[in-house]
Amino acid sequence: MKNRSYILKEFSYIAISKNGKTDNSNSDSNLFLPETTFNQIKKYVLENKINDNGTEIFNFLMPDYNRKDGEILRAKNYVGLIETKNKTTIEILPKIYKINKDTEIKAIFLKMLKSLRDTTFKYIDKSHIQKGRMPLLEIFISMFLEELSLIIKRGLKKNYISKEENTYFLKGKLLFNKHIKENSLHKERFFVRYDEFMKDRPENRIIKTTLRYLAHKSKLNSNKKRIRDYFYYFDDVNESSNIDEDFTKCNTNRLMKDYSLILKWCKVFLGKESFSNFKGSSVAYALLFPMEKLFESYIGNLVKKYFSGKYYVSLQDTGEHLLIEEKKFALKPDIVLWSPDREETIILDTKWKLIDQSNSRKNYGISQSDLYQMYAYAEKYKANRVILIYPANENFTKPIETIKRYNSRIEISVIPVDLSKEREEEIISEIIASVK
Repeated sequence: MKNRSYILKEFSYIAISKNGKTDNSNSDSNLFLPETTFNQIKKYVLENKINDNGTEIFNFLMPDYNRKDGEILRAKNYVGLIETKNKTTIEILPKIYKINKDTEIKAIFLKMLKSLRDTTFKYIDKSHIQKGRMPLLEIFISMFLEELSLIIKRGLKKNYISKEENTYFLKGKLLFNKHIKENSLHKERFFVRYDEFMKDRPENRIIKTTLRYLAHKSKLNSNKKRIRDYFYYFDDVNESSNIDEDFTKCNTNRLMKDYSLILKWCKVFLGKESFSNFKGSSVAYALLFPMEKLFESYIGNLVKKYFSGKYYVSLQDTGEHLLIEEKKFALKPDIVLWSPDREETIILDTKWKLIDQSNSRKNYGISQSDLYQMYAYAEKYKANRVILIYPANENFTKPIETIKRYNSRIEISVIPVDLSKEREEEIISEIIASVK
C-alpha cells in the first residue's frame, strides 16, 4: 500500500473527499481524505472522547459538521503526527502568526519542543531545527540514530548471562540431575550452567527491537541506511520477546548512565511513553503534543533565561494552596517572579488561545475563568502585578490597554508574544516591557 503524507494546520479541518481523492495542494487549506482514512481517524478521536477521570474531552481533533463538507474533524490545541492503519501520515502543525512556510513552522515547533524538561527533546540542536524540511517522524528518528551512534562508539554494554547447555567439555557448574537424564548414553558430554559475558541484555534487546520497528517506519534513505548499518552491532543480541518485562529489568545505575536517553527514545517509539494520554487501536501510530504545554514551557524557559539575574524565577510554583490549614488545592501559576528584596511579586500565566483586541464586547476572547484564576494567584501570592500572555495573531499585536487592574494594589497586563521573531529578546520583548 502506498504511503501518503499530508500536513494539516492547527484550526483547519479534515473532511471526506467527495471524489475519493486526497487534496493537500494548499498547506493552509483544509484536508480532504478518502472515507476509509477519515473514519479511522474519527474512530481514534471517539476512542479518546472520555479521559480516565470520566471527563469529556475533545482537545485533539474536534468533531463538527458544516453544510459545505459535512462531517469534519478540526485540529485544535494538539500538534504532532498521526499514522493511520492504511499508511496515511498526517502532520499537524501549530498556527504561527506571520509564518506560512511549513519548514519555518517546524523549526519553531522544534525550538518549543526543546524547552520540555525531562524529555528526549531537550537535546534538539540547530542541525535538527535546520532539518525542518524533513517529516517530523524522520527528524525524531534521526535524533534517535544520532544518540545510538554515541552508544555504539562507546561500545555496547555487556553483562554476564547465565546459560545452560549440553557441551563436549566441562565448564562452569555441572547440573548433575540434568546431566544424568540427558547424557546416560553420551559419556562425552556435560550438562552445565555457566555465565557468559554477552551483549544480549535487556537494554540492548529493547534498542534492537526499536531499530526493527523504525526500519519499517522510516521512508528516508539516509535514515534507512543508518538503521541497516547499526543492525550489524546487534548481531548477537536477540529482539525483545516481552518489551514491558525488559523495561523493568533495565539497569539504571551509574554504569548505565549512557543508556538513559536512548531508552527514553525507545519508550516513545515503542508506545510505552508519550506526551499525551491518547490511546486506541484504530490508528497505527500517534505522537501528539499539547500546544498549551509547549507554549507554557517555551515562554517559561525564556523568562527564566532573561530574568534570572534580576528576579527569583519559579516555574510551576507549588508554594501556595487555596485552603491554608489543610494545604489542599495547590495553586500552580506558570511563572512567578520575586524581586531580590521580596518587595515585588509578579505572576505570569501563558494561554494558547486566540485573542481579538478589537472585540471588546466579548472581552477580547479572554475567558472569565482565566481572570478569576489570575486573581486567586495574585491574592495568595500577594502579587503586585499579573501578566496574561497569549500568542500574537493578526487581531492581537499589541498589549490590551483597557484592562488595567483588579484593584488599587494589583495591576493586570494582557500581552502578545510573537513567535515569528528570530531573536529570543524580540519574542519576549512585550514581557520585558511589562515587567519593567
